[in-house]
Amino acid sequence: MFIVVSLIAVFVMISIYLYFRAEGLQSDLTLAKRESKQIKKDNSTLLDAMVISANKNEEFAKFRLQEMKNNMDEKLTEELKEELEFITLLTANYGIIYKECLKGNVQLKTITKNCLDNYASGTFNSFALFMGNQDSALKKMWLSNNLQGFISLVEALLLQLNKKIKA
Repeated sequence: MFIVVSLIAVFVMISIYLYFRAEGLQSDLTLAKRESKQIKKDNSTLLDAMVISANKNEEFAKFRLQEMKNNMDEKLTEELKEELEFITLLTANYGIIYKECLKGNVQLKTITKNCLDNYASGTFNSFALFMGNQDSALKKMWLSNNLQGFISLVEALLLQLNKKIKA
């Protein structure tokens, strides 16, 4: 009889322990769900801010490029025309490339190849040759293969084109 009461007491104690342990885990789970929801909300807000930033950067780049086009002489060298075409294509696809690079799984070269080859077949290969003829700083930006490199590359190409036009 004493053994039966002892076994019942042990089962009751284990049941009480498991009940309180489950309650603790349930409160931890509720807290984790609440934190997860807040993180998703913060992530969404951050993503929206990044999209707004991408759109503004695109607008600024397009505006600066348009100003340069308006101030150009009629006598453009073939090299300047090629550079202008590539910068125009990059700024036209700025938002797409920016957003794809934000996702992290797509590299800059991959999305740039898709965008440039959608314009005309072989354009990406011409662009790669063009980048191969640039100075080492521009090559580093291109070879970084990420969002920061893309933003820097577009800015540097715009500055370089502006200097060539004014010269």
